[in-house]
Amino acid sequence: MGKILILIDDDATTNLYNEELAKQSNDFKEIYKMDSAVEALTFFNELPFDNASNNDIVIIVDAHMPDMDGIELLDELYDLDLITNDMFIAILTSSQSLRIEENANKLPFLNQFISKPLTKEKVNKIIKEINN
Repeated sequence: MGKILILIDDDATTNLYNEELAKQSNDFKEIYKMDSAVEALTFFNELPFDNASNNDIVIIVDAHMPDMDGIELLDELYDLDLITNDMFIAILTSSQSLRIEENANKLPFLNQFISKPLTKEKVNKIIKEINN
C-alpha cells in the first residue's frame, strides 16, 4: 500500500467503476479522479501530494476525450515537467485505433496501453509491474 492513483476519463461512470476496482486492490492510499484534460492540467499544476515519490504515482488516462485527447494531455504534462519517466503511466482505450497506438508508442514515458474495460486482472497486472 502507498501508491497514488490518478484516473482521467471524461466518462464519470467509467471513472467511478475504475475507482472501485482500484479500491478493491488495497494498493492505493489515495485515488484522484478527473473528468477532463483541463481538470487534469489544473490538478497537476497544483500537485496536492508533493511529499510523494514520483515512482509512487500511477496515472491512467483515457485515450479519447473531448477538447484534448489522452495522448495530447500526457504530451503537454510532460512538456511542462509535470510528469516524469519514473511515474507509471497507462493509456486506456475502448478501440484499437492504429493512430492512437502509433502516437502512444512515441511517448517515452508510457508504460502500458490498456483496452477498456479495466478489470481486476488488469489492475493486478499494473500493481505487479509497479512493485517490480
